[in-house]
Amino acid sequence: MKENAKTLLSNKKEVCEVIERRNAVRTLIASAVFVFAIPCLLLFSRFSGFLGNYFNSFKIWAIIFEISFLALTCAGYYVLSHNEVGWFKDYSRVSLTVQLVFLSLLCGYGYRYNQSIMYQVLLIAYFAMVPILGGMERKVYLGFTFVSVFVTVLAVSHSSTAIMEVVIAIIVDYAVCSIVHDTVIRNEHLNICLKLKTITSEKDPLTGLLNRRGLENRATTLWPYCNRTGISLAAIEIDIDYFKKYNDKFGHPAGDECLRLIASALGNTARRYTDVIARTGGEEFIVIVQDMSEEALIDFCMNIRKAVAELQIPHAVASISKYVTVSMGISVANPSYGDSFEKLYENADKALYQAKANGRNCVVYNNMIYGRMKKSVGTVI
Repeated sequence: MKENAKTLLSNKKEVCEVIERRNAVRTLIASAVFVFAIPCLLLFSRFSGFLGNYFNSFKIWAIIFEISFLALTCAGYYVLSHNEVGWFKDYSRVSLTVQLVFLSLLCGYGYRYNQSIMYQVLLIAYFAMVPILGGMERKVYLGFTFVSVFVTVLAVSHSSTAIMEVVIAIIVDYAVCSIVHDTVIRNEHLNICLKLKTITSEKDPLTGLLNRRGLENRATTLWPYCNRTGISLAAIEIDIDYFKKYNDKFGHPAGDECLRLIASALGNTARRYTDVIARTGGEEFIVIVQDMSEEALIDFCMNIRKAVAELQIPHAVASISKYVTVSMGISVANPSYGDSFEKLYENADKALYQAKANGRNCVVYNNMIYGRMKKSVGTVI
């Protein structure tokens, strides 16, 4: 029950973060559109007589808002380009408020000029398409919009028809926004749940590493990339030595903890964002690395041995080793040379078999053995 609650909270937080980023992007685009639209509206009004005698007063407000939208566009570009996540919400809310004030003012001037509600329709379209707001916040902004439009329209017309038109427009606005916004939020929540479900199906529940399915899915994208760039891929297959004996002596709970600790050691060693780590079997792991020389690969494997040794997990057979050890087999392939991931995996498996047949706790690469048991200490030969 607690895990489900945590998952729901996590999903809700992720949905909020996605929506806040989307709102920041949309209000940035809207601000940029207003930067270009206001001069066009002024030119149109100047030469067509639109707004009539109210043109001069509208021009003053238009200049003020033009400067505001230009500043908001620059601020939005900075916030998004620098990925200032903490500012997304503040930026989108400030932008939204300024834009709504401008559109409300435009509604008043438009109604004053030709008694038309087409500006309210424009406001409805804006509110439905630009922001994505939750229930309470949507009510607050719609209430703010209603008051501002109502006041501006009432200032120029005291007719009951004008008031009724504004009320109807706000009701329509609320209905449209409720449908659009709730649909977007619900779809985003479903997308995140689907994504989480996909990620979960690719993860080993015990260690948190990729499982075989996750490894194959990564390979389908990694292999074409390496083919295009011409870089090599190396597969390091890893097996915990005498793990069955470990389970027999200490029990399966201790064996599970051993697997988790070694998985953590692998994660701490393979730190490059391009490194792929997976658990492919009971006590077998595989690490996929890109563009490493032979010397770098051997050093990398020795670092894995060292990380596992530093865990100091007691070995089931003390006469073999004091602490748990691992055997490794390395295979290298170049996708651009026509190799395949299946062949890479198969060769790594063969190299691992050689390592296990040659005393374990060693690394095999190109039929050469690196590291042997000597008084429970691995030494490079």
